[in-house]
Amino acid sequence: MNIQILPVAGQCSGSQPPFVRYTEVKSSGLKYYTLKYSVVFCVLVLLWGATPPVLYSQDDPAKKRRQFCRPARSSKTEHLFLPFFLRFQGVGNFIGAGYIGKNALFDTADVFFAQNVIDNPVSIAGIRNYTIPLFYSSVYAAGFYARSLQLPYAFSRGMDKESFYYVRSDLQGALIGISMSLTEDRVFSANFGFAFVDEKVTGVKNQEYQLLFSPKRAVSLLSSDIYYTQLKLDFTDSQFRPTAGIVTGFNYYSVYPKQLYSAFGSLELYLNFYIPFGNFVFSGHFLTSGTSVIDRREGGSDALVNELSEDCINQTGSNFSETEKADLCGLFARRFSDYLTGFNQKGTSAPLGGPNRLRSDMFYRYQGSRTNYQSLELRYVGFDLFNVPVEVALFADRGSTYDAGTAGQDKSERTATGIGIRGIGGDAIYRLDTAVGNDSAVGVNLTLDYPY
Repeated sequence: MNIQILPVAGQCSGSQPPFVRYTEVKSSGLKYYTLKYSVVFCVLVLLWGATPPVLYSQDDPAKKRRQFCRPARSSKTEHLFLPFFLRFQGVGNFIGAGYIGKNALFDTADVFFAQNVIDNPVSIAGIRNYTIPLFYSSVYAAGFYARSLQLPYAFSRGMDKESFYYVRSDLQGALIGISMSLTEDRVFSANFGFAFVDEKVTGVKNQEYQLLFSPKRAVSLLSSDIYYTQLKLDFTDSQFRPTAGIVTGFNYYSVYPKQLYSAFGSLELYLNFYIPFGNFVFSGHFLTSGTSVIDRREGGSDALVNELSEDCINQTGSNFSETEKADLCGLFARRFSDYLTGFNQKGTSAPLGGPNRLRSDMFYRYQGSRTNYQSLELRYVGFDLFNVPVEVALFADRGSTYDAGTAGQDKSERTATGIGIRGIGGDAIYRLDTAVGNDSAVGVNLTLDYPY
């Protein structure tokens, strides 16, 4: 689950205007996997304390100096109105406008609001307060509402490339958290929070976009309570637009679904690097993720298959024959039942697919209890277009996810290669990526921020 937080600002003496960081966060829960990677993380902390890295400054790379300083914050009030056009493979387009009010509330807090105005209504609003004295902290809260939002679900485990379904839902939810810079130089930071999502499924369509039925059961995972933690070591020259250094840390989250699914905990350990040479930056991202079930529930059963199949047949329109209804509904019921069994036994680690992981495929295309993922990018950062900094990137993604201990499951790696263009605005990075997979899948995503 991806949660975008707006914005975190800070300024170093003598540097450029405050950066804005759109941070991806996750949440908590795990057993031996947690211990294993917590030890690795502590070793990295000790190495950092013993040998502080020398980083390239964005202002003057030749000096090879560290660009760290105590966080500072401008008290100037600014009002920004931003139109947006976003596209996510398998989901659709989001066209609307947003507002960011810096220091707009009591001169200490930023507020933001975004509204989708084309297709289905999606609304997001939030606030971030910077007056918390503990560890240079800020607290944030946000809420969202979406009506008739349509998301793709494969209902498969491992790397099986089966046909998918569209699940249409009404959604609402909120999150609250605290972001801490645990050191004055922002090298060591933490993020803690809680989120909840309520969902009402209003329809299921097959891949051919034929409406099947409105299930009485909740067939997607979105109705959940989520607790998340992020710990990060950042040795880069810029948290907004890194060009040199490394970032490492872990995301740790626990998810408590409200209906059919088992509660599970998942951990992600990642490492990003950035190497500058001339007008190029060579960057990479390495991620490993594992999960364990916290509170196991029953999996699929013949009774569930019969219930879903009968519900679907009774609602499917008259444009299908009785034989077609039985085939279409029976296939969906069995697929969902098998998926539920695998999920409730193993949980789900970091999924693959979407604009940040395996970019040739749609969101959550591949799911399993163990995930390994790598990505490399070569970014050209040396030109402007109409006074807007522009980057062009060539990238290659590779990953696999599977259920540990499950025989006969497809565990093969998928790869994707592509090209991206990024426009660097004052407060955001707009990114258009096009990728082609080794299975001929094509993904086109227009979104915010770097993939890592």
